[in-house]
Amino acid sequence: MLRTVAAAGLLSAACALPAGRVVETVPPPERGLSILRSSVELFRRSTGRFPRDRVELRAAVSKFGGGKGLPDVKVPEHSLQHRVELYDPSIWRALPAGPASASGPWAEGELEADQLRDSGAWGYEPNSGHAFVDCTHPSDSGRWYER
Repeated sequence: MLRTVAAAGLLSAACALPAGRVVETVPPPERGLSILRSSVELFRRSTGRFPRDRVELRAAVSKFGGGKGLPDVKVPEHSLQHRVELYDPSIWRALPAGPASASGPWAEGELEADQLRDSGAWGYEPNSGHAFVDCTHPSDSGRWYER
């Protein structure tokens, strides 16, 4: 019994992280995107407008997104990112006339993939308040930016 306890203690000591080192897992991109979008919407409800720049977006996420700040994002073909790419309204392609969907403030158009930087970071367009993953690579359910 004593040998088993000693062996278990040595094994756990060998597998332990160096003192002070914390390992955090990166949530799936969909989770981070949900945090961003809900923070933007709560900011809009609170102020009557969308966050205008990175500073306001980060402040909105800190205040309304659980207090942890901007989530990291990691998608295949890109390294871990902790930043936001700002875009202007030219990234939108107008949809043909027809019934608009109610999926969000950006429901009147689609993102122009060739206008994206494909950085793997968060993308944000302040006029519409639309947050997205700035990645044009395919995923299991379409392209990352289309989510």
